[in-house]
Amino acid sequence: MKITQSNTTFIALMIAALITTACGKGNQNPTAAASSSNSTLAPGQSEPAARLIFDSENFTTLNDFVVPITTSHQCLGDVLKSYYVNGPDYMGSPLPFPPGSLNDALSPTTLPIYIKNVSVDITNTYYNDTQTGVVSTDQCSYRSIASAPLPSSCADFDVEPAAVPAPTVAPTATPNPTPVPVTPPVTPQYYGTGFYQVRDDWCSDQGAIADPDPELTKSYVGGVNIDIDRTQLGANEDLLMMVTYHALNTNSGQHSWPGSLVPAFGVNAAQGVNDTTILEVDLIGTAQNLATLLQVPQPRAWTYYNNPAFPIYFKQIATLEDPYGSLRTDQVYIPLSQNALVDRIRIERIRGSYHLFQIDLYRLGNRGN
Repeated sequence: MKITQSNTTFIALMIAALITTACGKGNQNPTAAASSSNSTLAPGQSEPAARLIFDSENFTTLNDFVVPITTSHQCLGDVLKSYYVNGPDYMGSPLPFPPGSLNDALSPTTLPIYIKNVSVDITNTYYNDTQTGVVSTDQCSYRSIASAPLPSSCADFDVEPAAVPAPTVAPTATPNPTPVPVTPPVTPQYYGTGFYQVRDDWCSDQGAIADPDPELTKSYVGGVNIDIDRTQLGANEDLLMMVTYHALNTNSGQHSWPGSLVPAFGVNAAQGVNDTTILEVDLIGTAQNLATLLQVPQPRAWTYYNNPAFPIYFKQIATLEDPYGSLRTDQVYIPLSQNALVDRIRIERIRGSYHLFQIDLYRLGNRGN
């Protein structure tokens, strides 16, 4: 699950490795060019680019599973909808790709055939006040692990969760202290923007490292996985990624989190010295097929971080760090062709708070040998 500074592997990591072995290596020839004719593909699958908008409506969330539904999705934070790049961005009304499965209650769209899945780390993974097993996504969380921290809004979509489903856990008596303490003001966990957010001040013990230093326990959670099907790309083909995000730090101002509710909470909404956001882009090999990717529990960083079963082939090909705490778009060249085993683009959150709005991913074409 988590690892210590001495790189001790916990049970969850071993389980992930076993799942990988049991389910096979997925696609065995990742350097082969796509052999499928465009005429055999579903509408949208032949697109050379995709726009991914990190709004709660475009990904699976805890609210989706309060009532049992018919869907191929079983975990939180997986992409449901993708969009054409030649249209409005996240601020407008972008044009979605055609529907993927008409029998799926969550109405997913198609993805370009070279993208297996896109997911974000989620730390608000279950309703702590609801009995175990009431919501189907309990099985895709670490709820049954006694040493795991309670759910947190550290990494989640900025939407208030649904009401706690019944039946709830039987309440326990709470002693009344004497004297009664003064209740301090509480910073709200959600502001209603809808977009993926990571709040550093809510991330203690949520990261992939178990350590006495609380700052270390906040790190390496709240990132993005873009899983690529290398069989659908040429052996000499690379990608271009455009990332639009708002990295927050001490220069972001007192009311740095967007939303009308923030000013009412004063200094509680401000960023601290250690809240300067640092993101890095790594290229990883997982060799997992789509079915296995969708089964990995949330937060998924616990399974993959520093796990030798999922080696990082190119580390820190880009570092995203904005000293001004502004809304920005960064361009990152993805050199897939340098290693045939790379099948994941990981945007890793090292530390800090940020909002993620949009990622555009482009094929650059297969260069001649």
